[in-house]
Amino acid sequence: MRLKGTKATVRMLLYRAPLRLVLILPFVLQIVIAVSITGWLSYRNGEQAVNDLAAQFRDEVVARIRQHLDTELATSHLINRINLELIRSGELKTDDFAALGTHFWHQLQTFKSTNTVFFGNPQGRFIAAQRLDDNSLIFIKRELPPAEAKVYNASTQGKLAAFKSVIPNFIDVRKRPWYKAASIRRTPTWGNIFALQIRPSIDLPASTPILNSNRDLQGVIGNNLALGTISEFLYSLKVGQSGQTFILEQNGELVASSTAPQPFLIGKDGKTKRMTVATSNNAVLQAATDYLLKQFSNLKGISTTKQLRFLIDRKPYFIEVFPYQDQWGLDWLIVVVVPESDFMGQIHANTRTTIVLCIGALVIATYFGIMTTRWLTRPLLQLNYAAKEIAQGNFQQMITADRIRRLK
Repeated sequence: MRLKGTKATVRMLLYRAPLRLVLILPFVLQIVIAVSITGWLSYRNGEQAVNDLAAQFRDEVVARIRQHLDTELATSHLINRINLELIRSGELKTDDFAALGTHFWHQLQTFKSTNTVFFGNPQGRFIAAQRLDDNSLIFIKRELPPAEAKVYNASTQGKLAAFKSVIPNFIDVRKRPWYKAASIRRTPTWGNIFALQIRPSIDLPASTPILNSNRDLQGVIGNNLALGTISEFLYSLKVGQSGQTFILEQNGELVASSTAPQPFLIGKDGKTKRMTVATSNNAVLQAATDYLLKQFSNLKGISTTKQLRFLIDRKPYFIEVFPYQDQWGLDWLIVVVVPESDFMGQIHANTRTTIVLCIGALVIATYFGIMTTRWLTRPLLQLNYAAKEIAQGNFQQMITADRIRRLK
């Protein structure tokens, strides 16, 4: 019943509507519908194309980060493998700390992303060459405990030079994570990321055990990769207009970040501390990490690449997470976060232009539709007027019929 009433109302309105309106209204409606559909399809197609392009772009950024990590991380274990082969061949003697120190000094000249190269043995002896902030090198040497760990300057030839200072409360190398990891696993491995105290830096130690023919531990050689170099690489990557990249451990601690070239903090006591997500003061990093934790309960649940979309302050962001693992036991997450506006800005600008053009086309088409309708209806209106006058007895009516060819 309601449908019949609606149809009746429409028929009544059309019956009473002026001829000009009846002619022009369908024409205008067709134009509006055509323009609206065309504009919407154009926007949707553009949005989909941009989303696909953004996904490809994030994949490319992740690939570049992976390639850099592969190179840097492999270099740390290459250094250890070189040293292990030299020790096995007899060219390096583990009891000759002066020669070991000089050799480590030369390696620091070659490998700029390496902060420290070192050796420790089961008796607790330790020797290391270390790079300082000003790029100068020092040696750290400890004889049999409880002897003190001493710091020496390095000569221009890489020899132990003048005594510099003593390191108080120096931790026995046999208790350090890198030594324990290599001695337990009996294979090249990574230690836990830690903060240096001689210089402000966050390092990742790579260690390799030295085993005899009976697989008895003769010592551990290793080196520290400065994670600040990875942050500097991330900082050098341009990710859209304002995108960010960072690397997390599976426990959520920060490894490197494009917004923090040095991923550490200096406490009030002057000690270096690892920067966490909570202490980074980076709203995007914090929001992205919180979103991942909500989505996956814990970061260890991310085992494959994920491409997601989330909001920060009601603004949409793209996020891609890639689980990075290597043969030596690393298990990190590479995260790329890019505002949608970095990619959609041009689409929105094009959409605004399209809307303006569509409105202009609609106005022009409507104007010409009205003019055309007037041109078509004027003779009919004249004929209608004359018919009414004749019906009232006024027979003296003049009608111009030059534009009317047929009327059915």
